Amino acid sequence: MNFRPISHKIIYSANAISSIIIILLTQIQLEISCNYSEQYLKMEWKYIILNYMTLIAVLGLFTIILRKLWISQICFSISFFLVGIVNYYMIKLHSLPLTIFELKNFKTALDVINGYNIKIDNTVLLLIALEIPSIILAFIPKFVQKNYTLKQNIIFNALTLIYCSALLYIGYLSEYSIKPHQTIGWSWQESYQTYGYVACSIEMIQSSFHIIQMPENYSEAAVQNIEIEVPETFSERPDIILILNETFYDLNQIIDIKTDVPYFDNFYSLENSIRGYSVVPVRMTNASEYELLTSNSLQIMQGITPFNVLDMTNANSIVSLMNQLGYNSIGAHPRTGENYSRGRAYPAMGFQKIYFEEDFINREFYSDRWFETDDSLYQNLITWYENNSEDNPLFIYLLTIQNHADYEMNPPEVDSIHILGDYGEYTSRINEFLSCMKLSDTAFKDLTDYFLNVSKPVIICMVGDHSPYFADDIVSEKYTGYEKDLRLRSTPFIIWSNRDMESKDVGYVSLNYIMPMVLEVADLQRSPYYQYMLDLQKDVPVLSSFNMYMDSDGNITDYKTHTELTEKIENYFYLEYNNLSPNRNQVLFDVYSPFAMYDNIN
Repeated sequence: MNFRPISHKIIYSANAISSIIIILLTQIQLEISCNYSEQYLKMEWKYIILNYMTLIAVLGLFTIILRKLWISQICFSISFFLVGIVNYYMIKLHSLPLTIFELKNFKTALDVINGYNIKIDNTVLLLIALEIPSIILAFIPKFVQKNYTLKQNIIFNALTLIYCSALLYIGYLSEYSIKPHQTIGWSWQESYQTYGYVACSIEMIQSSFHIIQMPENYSEAAVQNIEIEVPETFSERPDIILILNETFYDLNQIIDIKTDVPYFDNFYSLENSIRGYSVVPVRMTNASEYELLTSNSLQIMQGITPFNVLDMTNANSIVSLMNQLGYNSIGAHPRTGENYSRGRAYPAMGFQKIYFEEDFINREFYSDRWFETDDSLYQNLITWYENNSEDNPLFIYLLTIQNHADYEMNPPEVDSIHILGDYGEYTSRINEFLSCMKLSDTAFKDLTDYFLNVSKPVIICMVGDHSPYFADDIVSEKYTGYEKDLRLRSTPFIIWSNRDMESKDVGYVSLNYIMPMVLEVADLQRSPYYQYMLDLQKDVPVLSSFNMYMDSDGNITDYKTHTELTEKIENYFYLEYNNLSPNRNQVLFDVYSPFAMYDNIN
């Protein structure tokens, strides 16, 4: 029996139809993975079309590389399906979408995911349901394909590259591009819902080529004109302990919570303490860690994982400053040094001794949770402190892990704190989380009790790195807009001393102010950079990394709005950019007086 050969029109139609549907299903998957599927059709049509045409370009590039359309469609479909799945869990667990900056963080991501109870929910099932017809359609070109000549392949490749170039220019790069150049600010959700996942991903890829954004009107001359008066101080150099406490957060920031037992009674009653709420950049430990240690705001480096992206060699930080002041410095975290490239970043910043997972002894755990308790880490810290035989004062930085998610590891009967109220599926998680907060509260009180009996002056600062992942789902409806985001990003902090000092609550301050505040409490010499921040803090206590600031009257304002504070704020970002540039003016980031000034004191 003779079969009539399939006409070229049928082949082209079949291939086109399979590609059209696969790209559409892929686009829908990506938007659903951002948790706003109901918003998809509310997006302006020009942005829906831009996302779709961008995916056409990507499929074309797949085809150039893989040469066969059906193989390209399968690889394209599976690749973006996996992107959608990972993006969904990234947002669910960290409240951040998957971006190019996380690719270098793959090993850390796997380690972090092990701590969560990953469930296949309805959204994931929907993504799978959309993927099945995509895979089936991808095989159509295999059965109706024709062999193309070398000339036809060359023409296809050339036309594809021309299309990609034109789309990139018209859609993203030109002065009058379809998508505005910079759209991702304090609320990534708003940008992604407005412009789509693919278009915003293109923006993130563009930003990866210029990670650090130069402030408008920046110049080295402008930096030189900034007036900073640094007072000379002659402290006895107290030992300083800095603790970044994993997911240390007060849920009262977002809901009116009542429990059967108090869980923060020690934290809020300690004497000789300055306390408040620290506004962190995003829900990512390394972002908070970077701002805390360097006092640099991620406002001009949005969307990055700092230790993975930035070269920390000889970076100015609290570590380099403490080394200049003659301190012995220790950096510690009870996980592998591969996490967030800490094994590279810590020594690059100048920590003289570093302790990671294998260096901790007598580790203890809270029931079935597999994260070391704060108390057991503090016992290690006390051992390091007691083993410091040198006359030099000690600076210890410890990143804890006890309160890491997930919060469904222990049996309910182990919980020591119970919320009075029903929060549905989150009730048990809240109980376990608050029980962890109680452990942190008790452990910190025990740590301060130990140092009360130490003869040398000691200052301890503890601050949380971010809120728990479920915070977005239980936040009260009375908090909206900037205030909602501010509260979700505000973690408790405390600066305690074993010497008498005035106790006070300073309210909200941004995380990059914390170490300048510690230096002021310790009466230690500050660099001009740190001194400028202390002066700025009086007028602008919150200098956030999400496009807004809060003044001393509590007014929240966008950076783009010109006010009487604009020049002061711009000067800070000029200093920060100079700090991060190859041609930085190092005198702005060193202490004025050499370490030798202390020789006549001790």
